[in-house]
Amino acid sequence: MHLNGTFDNNGSGSLSSQEVPLGEETKGDDTAPASSFSFTNPKGTKIEVQTLADMLAAAPEERSWTVEGILPECGLAVLGGHAKAGKSTLAVHLGRSVEAGAPFLDRETDKRAVVYVNYEMALDYFASLSKVEPVPNNFYVINRPEPRLTEQTIISVIGECKNRGIETGILVIDSFRGAFKLTADQENQSGVAGVILRKLQEIGVKTGWLIVIIHHHKKGDAQGADKLSGTGDFSAASDVIWTWSRLDPSKPGVLEIEGRMPPLDPLQVRLSPEECVYVGTKQGGTEDDEKTRIEKALSNAQRLTGHEIALKTGIPYSTVMKRLNSMKDEGRANFQVGSGKGSPQLWYSVICL
Repeated sequence: MHLNGTFDNNGSGSLSSQEVPLGEETKGDDTAPASSFSFTNPKGTKIEVQTLADMLAAAPEERSWTVEGILPECGLAVLGGHAKAGKSTLAVHLGRSVEAGAPFLDRETDKRAVVYVNYEMALDYFASLSKVEPVPNNFYVINRPEPRLTEQTIISVIGECKNRGIETGILVIDSFRGAFKLTADQENQSGVAGVILRKLQEIGVKTGWLIVIIHHHKKGDAQGADKLSGTGDFSAASDVIWTWSRLDPSKPGVLEIEGRMPPLDPLQVRLSPEECVYVGTKQGGTEDDEKTRIEKALSNAQRLTGHEIALKTGIPYSTVMKRLNSMKDEGRANFQVGSGKGSPQLWYSVICL
């Protein structure tokens, strides 16, 4: 016994029972390929239904990135961290690199404009983070455009940029709590914070822009994306989450990256208003990795002391000297002794000569 019935165009109708011989309902031309199709629903919305084969044929062969391997082309990203840990400083350096099309944390970037919506800092402090030369050209700042940031304002900003020939970009919102004025209870409600986050992700995908939200960490011992204050929608709605932590401003911080991408080891980053330098993975101070970082420090035929190399790479001085001596035996590095008694060894890369 099988249920059959008829339905009108609005999807309403009736079901009736009818005897159908076993197997008859599956008869048909199984060899004919399925076809993609489209239809308009009762509300007038056109729905496109693609076969998986057509979707795969239309998909790009390689994924597009804003920052290679760690920040997608468009959608929603969240940068989380504790208060005063350097989240805004990191975001400004990200914007400067992307605006210039220059590497960020030793990764290639897609050159594009940056719009920074500031709800967090006084302008004099924001200026102190941003005045390092050269001052980027296509880096725009919007300071508290309205008491509470709205979806329509975000759409209007991106639309006006497109009207002016700026087709793609990064829009940074600093911070989620400052811009959208949610209480702690509201941040924990998926019906409030979750709706905002999913709308932002949709705006990013539809416009081709990447929206980056800066958000605070909650207190406690949570790890990675679980550190983000508020509802789990911060994790669910985001394409990627950057988790920044730095206990001692004089030492490199750690950037953890999670999202719709292959897993990555946490990155160690030396950060200040003047510089943002990748100094290796947290797990990794493997010998080959450390030697590669030392060679980068010695690029451009520079001659540096062991202490200067340790400062540039974040590798302990004793380890630097061990690696340098090994690299000397391998013919990858050498040194000269400066003039005068007690002068230090000045190391250089043999490859760069």
